[in-house]
Amino acid sequence: MATYGTVRGIPSHTLKDLGADVLLVNFLHLFFYPGVEALQRAGGIHRFFSIPVPVLADSGGYQVFSLKGMRKIKDDGVTFQDPRSGRKEFLSPEAVARLEEAMGLDIGMVLDLCLPPEAGKREHARAVDVTTQWAGRSLEAVSRDRMRLFGIVQGGIHDDLRKKSARELGAMPFDGYGIGGLGLGETREETFRALDVAIRNLPGDRPRYLMGMGYPEDLREAAALGVDLFDCVLPTRNARNGQLFTSRGILNYKNSEFKDRQEPPDPECACPACRHYTLAYLHTMYRQGR
Repeated sequence: MATYGTVRGIPSHTLKDLGADVLLVNFLHLFFYPGVEALQRAGGIHRFFSIPVPVLADSGGYQVFSLKGMRKIKDDGVTFQDPRSGRKEFLSPEAVARLEEAMGLDIGMVLDLCLPPEAGKREHARAVDVTTQWAGRSLEAVSRDRMRLFGIVQGGIHDDLRKKSARELGAMPFDGYGIGGLGLGETREETFRALDVAIRNLPGDRPRYLMGMGYPEDLREAAALGVDLFDCVLPTRNARNGQLFTSRGILNYKNSEFKDRQEPPDPECACPACRHYTLAYLHTMYRQGR
């Protein structure tokens, strides 16, 4: 995951060699800076950031949830405020789709209305209706000769709304489908019940993408239900904070018990870190702030 176009601590040109198949970026942050025109002048997002793999971008729908005090929702789109500069911009679903295509993305997501699970059912019902309307408008706005476009299922933890959203979007000719609005504070049981409802009501011949979830146990369970794609900040964020996911479980390599451990982080893993470095080395680098 590369919110601002780069994965922290990893040179972009090495992503393919590290096994990355797709890179996720944040449309809204890149829209505010460096801006669509800057990406176009460079020849597109791949050339600007030296990205050797396909690029997928979210649409700003999650920021409807996360930037609650810095956005204003209208029937025809959302006014967002840049958290850094304070600049405000109105984005319609058509504008988001066209700008994603102009950035040179391989996969774009429609602008959707993402609500917290504690919102009332009436609010979630409205969000489903708005998301469906915006999805149709997004499809009409782009040529899709260069970019694949995904719809996004909403509906909170309400089975009937998830079913409605999945069926309405599934009837539209999207290239794939995101499942959004999960992992935001609901129980794990509620998450996977809602996910199962969405999967069972989406077309099986196109990719299904669970947005924003990434714990290993969640990946296994979601994949068993039929999810094809995932995104999450966990792998790189947790590693930067001294935690690794391994075949033996979670390792907190910042702990003093690893100070003199000369084995690799995971003997069963063939990644560059496990091939070339020891737990003692990683512990030392973390303690030195490297």
